[in-house]
Amino acid sequence: PKGEYLSGYLATPVYKLFRLEGLIDPIQPPLNTPFMSNIGYHIREGVHDVTRFDWFQFIKFADKHLK
Repeated sequence: PKGEYLSGYLATPVYKLFRLEGLIDPIQPPLNTPFMSNIGYHIREGVHDVTRFDWFQFIKFADKHLK
């Protein structure tokens, strides 16, 4: 999970070239605290699975960017 976040953070300069917001903080957010800009990220506590919480985050991200 830390590598996932770090890859998004390191992609931020490319997003800035297109005047888009990336991940603004090099420190991964706490568990169960989604971050949504042009790059979305969340990690939750619990076993590796796709839960209602995960789907809710995916749908919020899609609603924000696909409307």
